[in-house]
Amino acid sequence: MRQIRNWVDHLSVKKKLVFYGYLTITPVLVVICLVLFFFNYRSGQQEKYASDYASVQTLAESMEIMQTDIRDFSTYISINNDIQNLLSRSDVTELNRNAKVWFDEAPMRIVQDMIALKGHIKTIAIYPENGLRPYLRGMDNSAYIPGTKDFHETEIYQKLMESSNGIVWMQIPEQPHGQGGALPQDCPSGGKEDTGLCRHWCRTGLF
Repeated sequence: MRQIRNWVDHLSVKKKLVFYGYLTITPVLVVICLVLFFFNYRSGQQEKYASDYASVQTLAESMEIMQTDIRDFSTYISINNDIQNLLSRSDVTELNRNAKVWFDEAPMRIVQDMIALKGHIKTIAIYPENGLRPYLRGMDNSAYIPGTKDFHETEIYQKLMESSNGIVWMQIPEQPHGQGGALPQDCPSGGKEDTGLCRHWCRTGLF
């Protein structure tokens, strides 16, 4: 410190003025730069938060529209007269001999056309409670639970029975094709992350 003072004392008046000027201005500039940096950082964070929030809101609205569409679609299937007639049959022995019973007795071709038009619905599985063969259809090479009895043993079915409205939404993580595990066994999976709706039709069938 004394060496610096001695060095300053030997400076000319002009150089001393310049030195003390820089000594006074530099800390002020540093403080101003720090203030501007934190202000800009905070503004950037707020803008990013606002942008992310808007994106999440848009995604939530899109998800709500998609879920409403899927619920409405499942309601159409549940209340269709031809499908109701199939699910309410007491003797399905003769029906089960027909491998195309769902196409011959119910408007499943129309349902499949509706799936193709919607795009976001990839899999439909109907597991009747009256012994009728299940209807299994997927647009993405999904693997299915083969029968109603097997479906009754899954965790999803138990959650479905415990639900208050007979509807359970499930997020199905991505699973490689051919791998086992609880999730692929419990719900149709096309080898990628999916969202699924399980719906129970209390009177005559299960969707």
